[in-house]
Amino acid sequence: MGCLTYIDTNMVRAGVVIHPSLWKQSGYHEIQLPPRRYRLIDRDKLVKLSGANDANQFITLHRQWIDQAIKDQKLQRVPEWTEAIAVGEIRFTEQIKLELGMNAQGHRTSKIGVACELREPEVPYTPHFGD
Repeated sequence: MGCLTYIDTNMVRAGVVIHPSLWKQSGYHEIQLPPRRYRLIDRDKLVKLSGANDANQFITLHRQWIDQAIKDQKLQRVPEWTEAIAVGEIRFTEQIKLELGMNAQGHRTSKIGVACELREPEVPYTPHFGD
C-alpha cells in the first residue's frame, strides 16, 4: 500500500499541510469518509488488496500507514511513483503500453521490486533544439 500512502502524503511532502486530512481534495478523505455518491476510489478492491478483513479495518490501517509515514518522516520523493507512467503488475503496465499505441514507442517496462514500471525513454538535454 506504499503507492496509496505516497499519493495521500503528496501535499505533506510539498509542505502545504502537515497531514492529508487538512487537504480537502485528497484521496485520504474518500477512504476515511467515503461519499455516498460519485466515488472515485474502489474501496472494496483496496480492502481486498490490503489484506484487511473489512472496510473498517482498512480505514484504520490506512490511517496508521499515513500517520506512521509522517511520524517517521518517510516523505521523500520516490522516482518509481513520480517518474513512471504506470506502476503495477506486468499485465497492467503492458496493457497501458498497448493503450498508448504509437505514443508508447520506445517506452520500456522494467521490474522494480515485486512490481513493474512503464517509463518513457530518457532523452538527454542537448544544446541542439532542431530546426
